[in-house]
Amino acid sequence: MQPELTICIPTLCQPEMLTWCLRTLTHHAPGDYKIVVVEQSPDPKVRDEVHSAWEKTEWEHKAILHMGENIGEMGAINMVLDACDTPYFAWVHDDVAFVPGSEHFWSKLIELVKDERVGAAVPSMSDCTGLQHFLRWDLPTICRIWTVYGACLVTRTEMFRSIGGMDGSIVPSCDIEISVRLNARGYAMVMDRSCYFQHARHQTYKYTRLGDDKPRLEKSFNKIIRKHGVAATCEMMFHETEWTIAQMVSPTWTDFQERIEGGGPQWLAETAR
Repeated sequence: MQPELTICIPTLCQPEMLTWCLRTLTHHAPGDYKIVVVEQSPDPKVRDEVHSAWEKTEWEHKAILHMGENIGEMGAINMVLDACDTPYFAWVHDDVAFVPGSEHFWSKLIELVKDERVGAAVPSMSDCTGLQHFLRWDLPTICRIWTVYGACLVTRTEMFRSIGGMDGSIVPSCDIEISVRLNARGYAMVMDRSCYFQHARHQTYKYTRLGDDKPRLEKSFNKIIRKHGVAATCEMMFHETEWTIAQMVSPTWTDFQERIEGGGPQWLAETAR
């Protein structure tokens, strides 16, 4: 039977971390999905270790692509998206670990993106910036957010193809760029906080990617502004308390509720109450 979801996992020089990702994914967050690992290390030893981790993963629908070179995280995601034959598409960083009790993780996120007003559904996690951090206890279980964090995203395959997938020229902040595009096209991004995993921040691609320091973030943020304009880029930053590079005043939760109730679809307004 054909799965309904394809999960892309890009990896580079992280066989041990990938092993934990795959092991916890299949043990704690089962579902009707296909796993596609995109391995990009030029080192044959690392390639063999990653292949061994993939072989030991007990899952019916799985595939591994050995690139032999680093095509980048966005390159890997777009390659799997182009070939995706399932109605729903997701990616997961290799630096995440799923926790017990996650049996409905994927089905809950898929249910959200079945609504054509929703462009992406995301979980909460242990280490990230913005509203997806699990310590944002003041948020409703299901609520709209304005920027997604790039460790995991679920979307409809054809819709995501139609908007061009990911922009690999904007790194870091590729997740912010896709958030701008989804917002500009009228798609909501929705988080279900009952979907949760552990996240070891900044471990994916750490061997070839410099840290997300403020100068690099400002540079990539300026690229987004040049591509989409100031208004489209900064409008969503009103809601995100972490983005000091936008020099925005952090809103209160009351402001957040009023913005949803004043301008969003009714079903989104109801989640804020």
